[in-house]
Amino acid sequence: MNKFLKSFFLCFLLLSMSNCAVIGIATTATTGTIIAEDRSVGDIIDDKSMAIKIRHQYVKNSVDGSLRGVSLEVYEGRVLLVGHVTSTEYKDEAEKLAWVVRGVKEVINDITISEKNEASLPGDVWISTKLRSKFLVNKEVHSVNYKIMVYNKVVYLLGVAETQKELEIALNVAGEVQGVAKVKNYILVKSDIRRES
Repeated sequence: MNKFLKSFFLCFLLLSMSNCAVIGIATTATTGTIIAEDRSVGDIIDDKSMAIKIRHQYVKNSVDGSLRGVSLEVYEGRVLLVGHVTSTEYKDEAEKLAWVVRGVKEVINDITISEKNEASLPGDVWISTKLRSKFLVNKEVHSVNYKIMVYNKVVYLLGVAETQKELEIALNVAGEVQGVAKVKNYILVKSDIRRES
């Protein structure tokens, strides 16, 4: 079944579960993104399901909100953890709980440890928005194949590049955004054998 038909059935299924027009609009937007992505509909749903289950683990097992400062993204079963906790024990716990969820292939634990309750800097949202815009207009970067996270001026990139050249372009574009202190690369090239494991 081709991508369009899978997307159409996904849209139909989601709409049939609710009479809300807002759901229909959101579903249409999501379906458009799904059609453009290289991943299958099933892979996208699996990643979203894994992210929800990991967040549920954090809520269920978080001691006094100890994992509240952790954000995450999932791409092809690879989980990227970003943010802050107050101890190494909590950092390890965040990783351990991510591994509990079925389908997780890799956990990239880039959580920082800080005694104070650090919030993401106000400029992080601006950096993220600016970078997404730059990826969208750059014809050499397939923006839908990337997850972007920004925490304290550090850009974290997760996803799949068609070629090594595209990967390098994506990193350069991210590094040129005003206010970015550092770019951390967790992008795999499409031919990378780790994608098959």
